[in-house]
Amino acid sequence: MLLHLFNGIGGVLLLYLSFLLIRYPHLRRLAWRNIRSHKFLSFLTAISLAVSTALISITIISNVSLTRMLELSTNQHYGPIQYDLPSTSQPQLDVSYFDEPTVQTIRRQVNGNALAIAGYPATYLTKDTAGNTIGSTPYVYTFGLDWNEAKNFDPSISALYDAGPSAGEVFLSETAASALNVREGDDLYVLDYSNQEHRLQVKQIVPERGLSGYRGIQRADATALISLETARSLLGMEKPQYTNLLLTETPPPGWNGTAVRATYMTDMKSGIDFMSTVFGTVSLTSVFIGIVLITCVFKLIAAERKQEFGILCAIGLNRRDLIRLITIEGLLYGIFAGIIGVAAGQLLAYVLIRISSSLLLGVLSLSSDLLWYAVYPD
Repeated sequence: MLLHLFNGIGGVLLLYLSFLLIRYPHLRRLAWRNIRSHKFLSFLTAISLAVSTALISITIISNVSLTRMLELSTNQHYGPIQYDLPSTSQPQLDVSYFDEPTVQTIRRQVNGNALAIAGYPATYLTKDTAGNTIGSTPYVYTFGLDWNEAKNFDPSISALYDAGPSAGEVFLSETAASALNVREGDDLYVLDYSNQEHRLQVKQIVPERGLSGYRGIQRADATALISLETARSLLGMEKPQYTNLLLTETPPPGWNGTAVRATYMTDMKSGIDFMSTVFGTVSLTSVFIGIVLITCVFKLIAAERKQEFGILCAIGLNRRDLIRLITIEGLLYGIFAGIIGVAAGQLLAYVLIRISSSLLLGVLSLSSDLLWYAVYPD
């Protein structure tokens, strides 16, 4: 909204400048002569305006970009998931897992928009050919699901791969694969609930998108998808049982759910608001100082050119022509400084977001290409 407002103001000023330049060619020539005859003063004025414009651009672009980053990250890690119902927090259950009849009951209450999964934050190990552990990555949210139900729940995953993982296979998210330094076809080991090792083969490495990027209520560090059979084996469960129900709407009465998507957005928004406030405070202070300095510069210009204005009046220019002359000069300064300031502001905004929000980017888990898209969307 603010960006459109500034674009609208800039467009109106540009049209007004074009009108003055075409309608009053003699004033256009005088303004250009004055700018060239006071090169150093013109340079300082333009640079002051450019700095102010750059700072305003940084504030606007940073706020828009950080908000866009949050939207990208939320869609990346949650997709259609709105609520997560963990079986361990349901007073209605006599056991610690959802059974099939309970799952079907809840599905009827939410019009079928529920996906039952079995999962937990797992630790993965990589080993060399001699069987020695050479790396480990804890806190990878690992869950099994029914592939056909998953496609109905989140149709976007159909574009990622044709079929779900089979027994003994794992689909690793790109983040998990990078942390483990593995490729498709490699073997790795996962610790079950009893800390026993189980070997899995990396069937595919998939981008984090919706279900393949979901990290659970605990917000683990990465995601891994396995078959329900494998998940139940790791958890020591009996068929058919589940640890969680993922919902696209509010849970039915009597069932305790966590609004994972809304909670994530609220938590991340607080960090984004803080960063935007910091950028905005610094920028507005600098802009205020710039306005004061530019006002003083134009007053000095008017005082210095008092004799020149008298000569211009003597040869036929009136007070309105003098005002138009100063307006043309000011708008020329502004257009020139605006081009430089906006370009510099975009570059500095990207650099500042990249540096100062490194921690936030780690939490959002956005890659550099998504960061670039957030700052410079198509």
